[in-house]
Amino acid sequence: MLVAPFLVSALSADSSDMGKTVLEIGLGGGSFDMFLHKLKPKVNITAVELDSVVFETAKKWFGVIEEENHRVIVQDGLEYLQESSRREKFDVIALDACDEAIKSPCPAKVFRNVEVIERLKNALAPTGQSSNFACSF
Repeated sequence: MLVAPFLVSALSADSSDMGKTVLEIGLGGGSFDMFLHKLKPKVNITAVELDSVVFETAKKWFGVIEEENHRVIVQDGLEYLQESSRREKFDVIALDACDEAIKSPCPAKVFRNVEVIERLKNALAPTGQSSNFACSF
């Protein structure tokens, strides 16, 4: 959640967010996802989550909802990024996908290479912003 102000700044300061798009790779409990949806209800948010159990848990226990402009896709985030970068550009991309690595679980290792970073860049709108949630021990 510390990164939220930086990502939200890529969106309008007023309420004219119609047409703005956010891609969140990695839903988790959905706290960032729902925070953004409540703060910017006109923004189109697509969250991509690898694990359907994580998505179902987020719905049941953390209040994640789906609406016309707020959806969750259960798919590998890397695959989705590859497919979507050819057809869609995002104003904000939040990479919050982690793995089981002990020292550096976030972002997941598959996202830590030049080709994937290039895909992230290609999926951004001209004035878009991307943020990678990072965690290391």
